[in-house]
Amino acid sequence: VIRRVLNDKKPLIISDAMKDENFKRSESIVNLKLRSVMGVPLLVGGKNLGMIYVGNDRAASLFTQADLEMLTIFASQAALIINNAILLNDLRMKYDGLIKRIEEARFGELLGISPSMQRVFRTLDKVAATDFPLLIIGEAGTEETLLCREIHRRSGRRGPLVMVECAALPSEILREELFGSSGKHSRVEEAKDGTLVLQEVSALPLSLQAQLLNILEEYDQVRFLATSTRDLEKEKERGNFRDALFYRLGRVIIRLPPLRERGDDIELLARYFLHKVSQEMEIEKKDFTPDAVSAMLRYTWPGNILELENRVRRAIVVSRGPLITREDLEIGEEDFEPLPPLAEAKENFVRAYIEKVLRYHQGDKESTARDLGINIRTIYRYIGKGE
Repeated sequence: VIRRVLNDKKPLIISDAMKDENFKRSESIVNLKLRSVMGVPLLVGGKNLGMIYVGNDRAASLFTQADLEMLTIFASQAALIINNAILLNDLRMKYDGLIKRIEEARFGELLGISPSMQRVFRTLDKVAATDFPLLIIGEAGTEETLLCREIHRRSGRRGPLVMVECAALPSEILREELFGSSGKHSRVEEAKDGTLVLQEVSALPLSLQAQLLNILEEYDQVRFLATSTRDLEKEKERGNFRDALFYRLGRVIIRLPPLRERGDDIELLARYFLHKVSQEMEIEKKDFTPDAVSAMLRYTWPGNILELENRVRRAIVVSRGPLITREDLEIGEEDFEPLPPLAEAKENFVRAYIEKVLRYHQGDKESTARDLGINIRTIYRYIGKGE
């Protein structure tokens, strides 16, 4: 009886098991002398958690179809309660592990276990307490503001942290903000003995860049940090950014990797936001379905960490039950970049690597071939494809 219910995943009623051709020789029926029998599976989403088995050894035809229907309804409710208890237990174990992983991955308010972020943290650990200006380059939403706050915190400076959004202000107002005017202190003066952050420094007009360079050379009471979502080396080559200012600000350049290149950090950050927002909203802990995790790892995250946090916040509100699905995150198949075949991916990697080494050797194909241990004809074949 148990085997039949569990295999078929369907309710079963037997009027007289001792006389039933399918079950009268079953060991349990014979030993217990069972007559009336009902069995109902405990199903959740097609998954069988077990069954409810009811038997009577005194009367045949004791249970009716109405009894079976009632037991089926009871079983569906029981299955949900049992499944939620299992999920809650799993969640508690996961969250215990998550808190430990977060502490291991934490750099102040920043989190990262990926090699790229660990390199950033190691660099910051070395330069945060120095007076060097720092240039931070990364896509929008990569937490450059948090990074600046952490650098200031670790610098030991007693003055304030002052931030100026260079892209948000017209040129004349930005000039007054940075350098002051009659009767008004400059933001540079405000940041005395502290840190001045120039957000999106690439937006500074060339005339203000010249003034800023003079301040950098003469005013040593302020630590200067600059952020940019643009590649300042390319802006310099185009004549949009002064060489001298680039080299003055860029003594140390910190490149923040986009979220799509941070591997395991995506799931870690998603679970961190899940934990954080659940606590803020004082709701039961939730978890992601395997499909949701897979979707997050495949998605390209154009809005980076800010987009991830926003999607998780929205998913917590719209999701039903303890599990967040891919649909709750609003990530569809159309949001994924197509995965190239393995052969094509290998070809693309080899071509990119050869081009990288070729640039290192300033276009010398013979030196490149020697370093890579390949025939020079291979270089021509891949470079030809690239053209």
